[in-house]
Amino acid sequence: MDWLRQLPIGQFVAEEQGGRGSWLRQLDPRLKLAWTLAFLITPILAGPLWRLSLVGLLLLITAASGLPWRLWRRSLPALIVLALLVGLLSAVLPEGSVPAAPLQRPPSEVRLAPGAPQSAPPQRAGEAWELARWGPISVSRRSAELGLNGATLLFTLVHSANLLLLITAASGLPWRLWRRSLPALVVLALLVGLLSAVLPEGSVPAAPPQRPPSEVRLAPGAPQSAPPQRAGEAWELARWGPISVSRRSAELGLNGATLLFTLVHSANLLLLTTPPEELVWAISWLLQPLVRLGWPVERLGFTLLLALRFLPLVQEELQNLLRSVATRAVNFKSLGWRGCLGLVLALGERLLANVLLRSEQGAEALMARGGYWVPADQLHQMAPAALRPNAFGCGGLVVLLLLRWKAGAL
Repeated sequence: MDWLRQLPIGQFVAEEQGGRGSWLRQLDPRLKLAWTLAFLITPILAGPLWRLSLVGLLLLITAASGLPWRLWRRSLPALIVLALLVGLLSAVLPEGSVPAAPLQRPPSEVRLAPGAPQSAPPQRAGEAWELARWGPISVSRRSAELGLNGATLLFTLVHSANLLLLITAASGLPWRLWRRSLPALVVLALLVGLLSAVLPEGSVPAAPPQRPPSEVRLAPGAPQSAPPQRAGEAWELARWGPISVSRRSAELGLNGATLLFTLVHSANLLLLTTPPEELVWAISWLLQPLVRLGWPVERLGFTLLLALRFLPLVQEELQNLLRSVATRAVNFKSLGWRGCLGLVLALGERLLANVLLRSEQGAEALMARGGYWVPADQLHQMAPAALRPNAFGCGGLVVLLLLRWKAGAL
């Protein structure tokens, strides 16, 4: 099977001549990138209903996109099966437990010394928790310990590495080698320690309950009656022998399956319908304010463009290796597990060598042409954006964000 034609994952596929065009190709690349970011970001801290809605929306967009059937008739079912498998494993495997939160203050501080009647209130028998205070800034024992640990650790790591490098280079250490770096390192370590000491040290959140409080509300019963049952919903949803599915594990499975499908399929739709030059131009347009800060946006865009162009080469090398194994009709049963493992390692080594050879050839070709990068908008002439699909796309994105804000926790 030709993977480059049957499973075009992560690469742009040009529109067929005379075929029915897809409205996804007419959208502005910046709008498509915004939609993809929305699919990637909105599942964070969202409820199961919102995650399932995103999966349904992606399937609806794929079905109504007008893309050729051959582009997603193999990859989409495989992705659905993989997501269902991940969700099933997450549901049936033990969900684990959250460890109890440690004490924020030592128990010695709450031991109170007994006092005489009508005397002053008893004081804490332990040491003072707050060591110093300057207005809103306070230094506690925990924050002072954090500051001391951060400063000493930073100084020890950086200066020991610096000394090792200098000792390796020369046995004698001239003054000019450390007269500037050592004071700067001392100042940096002191600054880190001071900030760690005066900033709030934070608190460890309490461990969330493993079962909701509604389960411990017991219904009253008559005397001599059966033990009261839990008034809430059942914690254990299903059990098959030693395998059990609880509400928490089912939620983990649903989150894992929907998140995997959303991330992979949204990115795949973006790469299928957007030329790499347009995608790099959209990212460079978003990062344009960073140019004033000295960021090499054009270099980053050109590097991303080379990476996108390199993906089909990696798939081609893997396809050629698998074809070579199929041509030789290798009998895996006769090889045994050791022989199969050795064959897999040999194929991985050959794949890595071929990929490195392709990258070296690409670098030589780039250097032969002058070794300079060209902005993405000069490499590809963008088609004029269609007004109606982009207007509908902007409106749909606004509605999606509003729904996430109002009903995303469901």
